[in-house]
Amino acid sequence: MATLPILTESTIRAITDSGSFSRGRDYFQSGQIINPRRQGLKLQAQAMGSELYRTEVTFDEHGISRTNCSCPVASNCKHVVALLLTYLHTPTSFKEVSETRTVLEERTQTQLIEMILKMIALHPDLETLVDLPIVVEASTKTKVDPQTLLRQLRGGQRRRGRYDYDDYGNNYEQAEPVIDIADQFVEVADWGNAILTYTTVADELTQNYEEYSDHEGGLGDALSRCIDGLVACLDKIKDSKERIAALHALCDSDLWDVEQGGIGEGDGVDDAIVAAASAEEKASVVQWINAALPGFSRGVTDWRRQALGQFLLALQMDTLDDEGFLEISRQTGRYRELIDRLLTLGRIQEANEEAAELAAHDLLMVDDVFQSHQQAQRYEGLVYDSWQKSKDYRLANWLKQSAARQKDNEKTLQFAQILFNERPSLELYREMKQLAKSENWQTLRTKLCEHVSVQRGMNDLTVRIWLEDGEFEKAIQTVSSARKVGDFYYSDHLKSDVATAVEATQPQAAIATLSQLAQAQIGARNRPSYAVAATYLSRIKRIYERISDVNSWQQLISGIRSQYKNLPALHDELRKSRL
Repeated sequence: MATLPILTESTIRAITDSGSFSRGRDYFQSGQIINPRRQGLKLQAQAMGSELYRTEVTFDEHGISRTNCSCPVASNCKHVVALLLTYLHTPTSFKEVSETRTVLEERTQTQLIEMILKMIALHPDLETLVDLPIVVEASTKTKVDPQTLLRQLRGGQRRRGRYDYDDYGNNYEQAEPVIDIADQFVEVADWGNAILTYTTVADELTQNYEEYSDHEGGLGDALSRCIDGLVACLDKIKDSKERIAALHALCDSDLWDVEQGGIGEGDGVDDAIVAAASAEEKASVVQWINAALPGFSRGVTDWRRQALGQFLLALQMDTLDDEGFLEISRQTGRYRELIDRLLTLGRIQEANEEAAELAAHDLLMVDDVFQSHQQAQRYEGLVYDSWQKSKDYRLANWLKQSAARQKDNEKTLQFAQILFNERPSLELYREMKQLAKSENWQTLRTKLCEHVSVQRGMNDLTVRIWLEDGEFEKAIQTVSSARKVGDFYYSDHLKSDVATAVEATQPQAAIATLSQLAQAQIGARNRPSYAVAATYLSRIKRIYERISDVNSWQQLISGIRSQYKNLPALHDELRKSRL
């Protein structure tokens, strides 16, 4: 029997988290692993939990390659840890068994039939497997019955509810043996049956995707296997009908993925089709996509139309003339390609007209297109005209950045003020302070502060502006006048920053503010808040030490200990902070 790689507790810890390892060790120590077996490079057992779980670990020459468990976690769980620890510490408790295929090959036909009947009696779900085709070394070329495949695929969904959370990955498990059969057809070069089988699985899963429970992404894995299999077939087959069938199935998978919003199951399909299809086959794919396009109306499905437009352009890259290219780009919202081609053709006015119709976000996405054609000034005019109509914040921000790049301080200041009036921020305030001429700044500052003062929810910004301009007295008086301890009218971060700002010049005011913050955190009555309170108290201690008033510090901390003597977690956090 093959030798297993060296196993240590460190290698077991590496495949899971600390909680699962700890619970798995408890399971091992309490003897929850039963019927342990070793089969070549595989360990198997049953783990006792809320029910009896089948647990399995597979090794390769490098170490642990795969873990499986029938529990909801499915892999690298506490049951897997318990199995591995059992083998690490008591390897002789594992019964060595032969590979399943070897055991079955030694049985007679009658024995195998009886065994299968017993398995079906215990697990009726297995009956659907009896009708599935068996692929041997030389394919018979008998066409597979799709209904037989569908009975297997639909078995799990018919028997279980849509939201059965105990049925992790069940639908993928129903599809997996059917995809295995398709893979076997590929191995014996039975391309027709391989394509039919992959297509049947893919169609069933995509058409009923919303009805399946897919807690762990197994259905996505199944779809990816089908797509990979169809691509592999396309690389090998010569028969035109079989190639069209494979291409149609791949195209349908891509259209479904686009319809779902690009969930990733169709990634790479476009490129595979473009690379493998002949000119005549590409023309067929173009027809299928054009037939589907009306279902992707403009508006919420713009991304979908753009994705299909990119596919259409790639399929016809060698055959489209300029007008055909422009038409597809217009129909599918590929505005970057559309504007780039118009500018390349020197049709600048048309490019302007197309760009002028774009929404703000899309217009900003063609900035580099105009720049690459040395049309920067024209593009700026387009953005300004669009902003005049929409007053979109993003466009105003672009215009400010453009003015800054051109070192036009007056225009930069103009748009900074426009942005500040819509969304006041300290960053914009600082920028305007730097841009404004000294003789004009106070007038502008007054306007900005008045604007902030009437804005709802801008109290923190007012205080931060005072801190920015060194008006510490106003700042400390404002945050100190909070109506009660724990008042969130001003944020804790702001109060802390104000205390830091006045710490050198007004230490008592800083201490009062930090004391208020510490009391508010203690009042929250939880350990994380006690830890935050300790950081505020540590800052108070440092201030008292700097001003040589250790007695006041001792009185403060003693009062807190006495006031909250029944909060052991608080005292623990104070000890950790050496308070």
